[in-house]
Amino acid sequence: MLRSWWTGAAKLIAGAFNATMNGLTSSMPAAAADRNVDMLIGGQAVLEGVMMRSLTGYSVAVRQPNGNVAIKKDKLVSIAKKYPFLKLPVLRGSVVLIQSLVLGIRALEYSASVSSENEAGETEM
Repeated sequence: MLRSWWTGAAKLIAGAFNATMNGLTSSMPAAAADRNVDMLIGGQAVLEGVMMRSLTGYSVAVRQPNGNVAIKKDKLVSIAKKYPFLKLPVLRGSVVLIQSLVLGIRALEYSASVSSENEAGETEM
């Protein structure tokens, strides 16, 4: 009886450790875990809106001066797919940082252009 208790406790601790290290999907069945791999989503605030990014694309939603919401969607392709040597550990972080900065600046420029339009659609700045 003591041995079965120790075995059960060890399985519980190992399962909790795996769930902590791999995220919530490790405690789910294998099929459900595979579907949630591409659900990594992050975001950034922009002028009068928000930019959301996933592994395969991004979208920017901005409130227009007339109250409507302008949405821009586009696919996102990593430069590391074209140049595999950029996946090396030291280079990978730098590449991801630069890509994130470029995408963030593009989203800010789009939100600034949309939010600065007047009611007639002309840019005020």
